[in-house]
Parts: sequence; structure tokens; C-alpha cells
Amino acid sequence: MTHKSGLLRQATRRVSAVLLAALAVVSVLAVQLQRSAMDHASATLIADLQHHYSEKIQRLEQEWRLTTARLATHLANEHYSREQAWHGLTVTDLATDLAFLDRSQFPVILVVGTDQKILVTLSNLAINLPDRFALADASGWYFDAENGRLFRWHAQSMQAGNRTLGSLVLLVAVDNGLLFLHALPRTDLLLQWQDQLVAASRGTNHPERVIMADGHTWLGGLRHTQISLPWGTGQDQTAHWVIQHHATPLFSLREILLAGPVTLLVLAPLFWWSLGGWVARLAQRITLLKEVSQTFGTRHAISDAVHARLAVVKNSSRDEMSDVAEAMEQLVNRLNGLADRDLRAYVNRIAISALLEIGIEPLALHRKLEVALEIILTVPWLAMQYKGSIFLVTGDEQLEMVAQKNLNNHLLRTCERIPYGFCLCGKAAQQRQIVFANALDERHDVTFDGIREHGHYCIPILLQDKLLGVLNLYVDHGHRYDPEEEAFLTSIANTLAGVIDRGLADDRIRHMASHDALTGLPNRLLFHELLNQEVRRATRYQQTLAVGFVDLDHFKAVNDTLGHEAGDLLLKAVSTRVRQQLRDSDTLARMGGDEFALILPAIGDRDNAIAVCNKIVQTLSEPFLIQDNACQIGASIGLSLFPAHGQEVDTLLQTADQAMYVVKKGGRNGVAVYTEEGQDPAGPLQ
Repeated sequence: MTHKSGLLRQATRRVSAVLLAALAVVSVLAVQLQRSAMDHASATLIADLQHHYSEKIQRLEQEWRLTTARLATHLANEHYSREQAWHGLTVTDLATDLAFLDRSQFPVILVVGTDQKILVTLSNLAINLPDRFALADASGWYFDAENGRLFRWHAQSMQAGNRTLGSLVLLVAVDNGLLFLHALPRTDLLLQWQDQLVAASRGTNHPERVIMADGHTWLGGLRHTQISLPWGTGQDQTAHWVIQHHATPLFSLREILLAGPVTLLVLAPLFWWSLGGWVARLAQRITLLKEVSQTFGTRHAISDAVHARLAVVKNSSRDEMSDVAEAMEQLVNRLNGLADRDLRAYVNRIAISALLEIGIEPLALHRKLEVALEIILTVPWLAMQYKGSIFLVTGDEQLEMVAQKNLNNHLLRTCERIPYGFCLCGKAAQQRQIVFANALDERHDVTFDGIREHGHYCIPILLQDKLLGVLNLYVDHGHRYDPEEEAFLTSIANTLAGVIDRGLADDRIRHMASHDALTGLPNRLLFHELLNQEVRRATRYQQTLAVGFVDLDHFKAVNDTLGHEAGDLLLKAVSTRVRQQLRDSDTLARMGGDEFALILPAIGDRDNAIAVCNKIVQTLSEPFLIQDNACQIGASIGLSLFPAHGQEVDTLLQTADQAMYVVKKGGRNGVAVYTEEGQDPAGPLQ
């Protein structure tokens, strides 16, 4: 027995060493490969982020610079050209003349004299300013130490003929809100001024924010990457835009280590088959079966070769070895059951983890649910057909299908939108309980010629007793109800509830950040993004693109006479009328106040663009009924064409704005196309 025990110990040492080495190598490789993949992906992403935010800074600077120049020209030419008007300028005068300006973007406006003394301060914020404001350059930084705010300012001199009246200075508060508006998913933005942190997209006191030097580091299982971009030029580069990106590994270290038992289950049968043959070749030392069974009990090693060997030993004769073989068989059967349960539990964890990962991806909600449905349908142990759907609640006790897999056209049409109580999905929503069917019974309200026999799991998706939707899965006809299936699908539905809740919140935030709160139209930020896309598309396909600036005539009179509420109603009505004159591919945006902007892609030629704008002028010339009052306004529209009037976004916007001012000076209520001579070839609408 000593020699035989020595053989067993030798076999055990060999198998143990190989298995442990294999598990260690696989675990190390998995960790390294995951980190290498994340390093490669992050390197590409951080380069894209650097390019994106470099362009973002340039666009913001250009927008603020153009706004300052336009306002300075507007004030000097329209209001303060007379000497007495300039010296008598008050805060009220400045506020009235700039009522159309979006003050949330420019909270502080200064009028500075030629001696650099501040004449008028128009501010929405508490700010500590000196008596004089140095204007050595056209832009710069001002840090209000008392209130802890950093401002980016742009200045433009105001001329009246050959006389310089002074300068208009617009200050933008570079604070947490501005950085939050421009932060991308899984990206934090910070602003450093003279090596001092002054703003952050998640707040300067956020406990989870990582502060480090440029580069990357691993902390708390996350990969943090940081780059810094200077803001300004020359001596003006005292501020830096710090970009931090946080990447989450697909699998945590704990999950990788938990993969060890699964790897063991996959590799162990191969080793034990080899070990069994090796032991059999060593004079069939079958007296070691009992000791082998103990090894099985500790290592969960199972193979067909083991079962065959046990059958030979058990059927040879009724003796001690047959009793040992029978006990061994019972043990193997028990281990089989344990292995199946462990594997199923691991697969369940992987599926739940994958759904949670989808929930934090920067995707639209419908796309997240399409990927989530694919994950659910590919769980290997679930006896589901490879088709199903996910419905979301619409708010009027109806369900809308937002994701589906392999459903035929009849079902897509019939079940696109269903009320509570209709068919099995509607019943699950109405009862807020899982509905199971293993056949086409009387509860099915949707049938058609050629429909195949099948069953369903319809699981309500609930978040704290609030119904968010229904998960609809197909099973074969006659499928047996499985409590373990129902428990797992309930966990899946609970996880989907979190994904849906976060997705709805993300969609709302994205919409609020990119759309005008009053009219629901794209705002200035989204308009610039859309115009960039259309310019690239027009360049690729060599098409003509028209850009229009729309300024409402006599809107201020309505707003002053009937009040701001009536003015808001009028702006909504204007946006509705204009949209009715446009194609689905056209874009109407509100730039602020009573100013709108147009993108007319693939318009064909200049005449087509003028025709569209003339229709807009015509429809806006018709009276509006606002609060039982007939309001008469008009519109002045300036047009620029790509590529004739510019091949860059800023150039197109500038030329369209200049054309609009031609209409204003020529009598308003008309359309003008930009020309270098500044004339109006379209002519005002009579």
C-alpha cells in the first residue's frame, strides 16, 4: 500500500501542479489582456477627447468673440452714437437694449470708457470689480477672489463714426455648470487657474474626483486618464482645461478569479482521463479507487472515462471493490449536480453583470434595450426561443415596443402599441405579475393564419412598485414551468428596471442640454453640432447647403405691450408655423431671444432657398392670436450658401448674419442672400 499510495500522491501532485499553474497563467493573462485592451482603447479615446475639447474651446471662444463684436456694433450704431446718450447711459438703458441676449451665458456685461474706467455694470451675479478694467488685449481672465469665481472676458471697442466711445466687455462665468454642460459620459472636466482648481463638472468638493498628473493610473479597479489643455494664447494661457476619463473594466478581479472553478471544470476531465489511463497502464492498480474517490470529492473532477471505469469494477464481481465503485458512482452523480448548479449560478452572474454594464454605456435607451434583449436570449441554460421583445410604458396605460428580436411583420404591426390588459403582455402590465403560458390559450388576443404553437414568459419590469415596462420571452409549446427560471427572470427584470430608469434620465438630461426649454427646438450648442455634420455631409456629396438667420420684426413691441407670458406664447407659435414650412431633413433652432436659425441641406440652388424663406416670411406676416389679441409681426432672414459663401461653419454663420442685417436696414420683413458687396439680391418682400 505504501508504493500504491506513493503512486497516488505522484498523480495528485502532477494534476494539482498543472491545474494550479494553468489557473494562475489564465488569471494573469486575463488581467493583463484586459488592461492592455483598456490601455489601447483609452489611448485612442483620450486622443479623440483632446481633439474634441481643443475644438470645443475654439468654438466657444469664437462664439463669445462674435457675440461681443455684434453687440458692440449694435449698441454703438443703434443706440449710443449720440454723445448725450453715451454720457447718460444707465444700467436700465443697457439692460433694455440687451433684453434679447441670453444672460445665462453672459451674466456680467461692462461698459468701459476710453480711460478704462468702468461706466456701467450689468450683472446677474455678485461680483467684486475694480474701478478700472484693464483692456490690454481683446480677451483675458478675471478672477473674483472674494466670491471665488473665474470669468473669461472678451472686449470690443464701440465706434461712432471716427470717435471711439469706449469698449463693451462680456464676461462668461467659467464655473461648475459650464463644465457640466460640456462633460461627456464617464468624463470629468476641471479648470485650473494659476495652479488653483476653480471649477469641476462634478463640483469642486466631489469626494470621488481623482486628482493626478497628466497620464493614467489604476485606482479602485478603475482606469483614470488625464490630459490638460491650455486655454488662451501667450500670456493669456493662465487657465488649463483638465480632462479626466474613467474607464471601468468589463470584468473585475474578483470575477476573473471566480472564473477559476469554471476553468477547472473544463480542464479537469482532460487531466483525469490522462491520469486514469496512466494509472490503468500501471498494472491496473484498482485498489486505489477509494483514494481516487477522495481526490474526486476534493477536486470535482468528472469524465466519461471515470464512469466507464466504475462500471467495469462494479460489474466484475460483488466484492469490496464493487462496493467502493458503487459509492464512487453516487459521489460522481452528486458532484455532477453540484457542477451544474455552480455553472448556472456563474452564468447568471455574468448575464446580470453584462446588463449592468450596458446600463452605464453612453447609448440611447432603445439601443441599450436591444443589446439587453440579446444578452437575455443568449443565456445558455434558459429554454427560450431566440426571439422576444421589450415594451415601455407610454404614460397613458399603454405599452410601446422599443426592442425586438426575430418577430414577424404581423406581430410588429399589431403589437407596436398595446393597451393594458391586451394579450399576455398587457395582462402582465395590468396585473403587475409574471404571466406564464405554455400554449396558445384563450389569453392570447393576437393570432393569425400560420401562427406556430408556442408559450410565453411575460415579466413586468417594476421599480419600487412603479411599472416601467414588460419583458416578453417565447418558449416552446408544452414547456414545463420552472421556478428557477421565474426567479432568474425576475432578477433580470429588476436589473432592466435600473437600466431603463437610468436611460430615461440620461435621455432627459441630453435633451435638456441640447434643446431650448421654451420651444423644444435645438439650442445654439446643438445647432452648431448639427451644422458641422451637415457641412461634412455636403462636402462629401458635393451638395449645396443653405444657412439662415431669422430675426423677428416687432417682437419687442408685443413683448413689452402684452408681457413676457404672451411673448413666450408667440415664440412657440412662431416655431410651430416655421416648422410647417420645412422638410423633415431641415433644422430650425432657437439661438436666443427672438432669433432663430435654419439649416437647409441639399437645397439645390439659391432660388430654392429663397423660395423656402419667402414662405416663412409670408406665414409669419399673418396675424397671431395670442391671449385673444391679434399680434402682427414679421421676419428678416439672411441667407448664406455653402460652399459659395464659406466652407467653415463660423464663416457661414457670419455671412448669414450680415445678410440679415441688410434686410433690417432695407425695411425688414424680407429675405437677403449674402454678397460681398452687401446688397440684397433677393429683395425685401413687399
